[in-house]
Amino acid sequence: MALKSYRLFFLSVVKAIVNSIVIRESIMVDQQGLGNFTTIREALVAAPNETDIKDGFFQIHIKGGINEEYVSVVCERRTFYCNQHNISQHCQGGHGQALAVQNNVNLSAFYNCSFECFQDALCASSGSQFYRSCDIYGTIDFIFGYAAAVFQTCNIYVRLPLQGQSNVITAHGRGAANEGTGYSIQHCKTSASPELACGGGSTKTYLGRP
Repeated sequence: MALKSYRLFFLSVVKAIVNSIVIRESIMVDQQGLGNFTTIREALVAAPNETDIKDGFFQIHIKGGINEEYVSVVCERRTFYCNQHNISQHCQGGHGQALAVQNNVNLSAFYNCSFECFQDALCASSGSQFYRSCDIYGTIDFIFGYAAAVFQTCNIYVRLPLQGQSNVITAHGRGAANEGTGYSIQHCKTSASPELACGGGSTKTYLGRP
């Protein structure tokens, strides 16, 4: 009962925050040329740097489709980064080491995103980070880095590794047990991806390693 009350309180707080957001400017990325820009990179370059939350948010709306490009989000101040319903993909057709996302931003948040890769998919590199209702796919050390990160109500999918390999979900890089970093995995579900479930045989999978 207490947990249900907490969830209702959390949702009410989130709703209040969302309703209070003021959009200062909104632009659209459309690969067909029907928006303001054709690439995400161009839209990020157009975003203002010297702004404050009270001035309103700069919103980038990305039209549906697959955007095959390298994107870097650079900031020098506290940021809330929300990328709803978008899919982050980096590697297609390979099982090697390749980042889907490297996040170095303190106080960043991802909601309802999908990170799909194999080895080293999501690097929660530094600062305090929050991931809610996200899908994360990978094989070896596919959640790693040095951040203090919370993963809440996420789906973690273990994929089919190379022959002879085992899967490891998390690999935090902190150097000492008393450091104020680590991963908190709350109410998440871990399961086999479709290709692993249909692959036959058995694959060892570990939740984490140093």
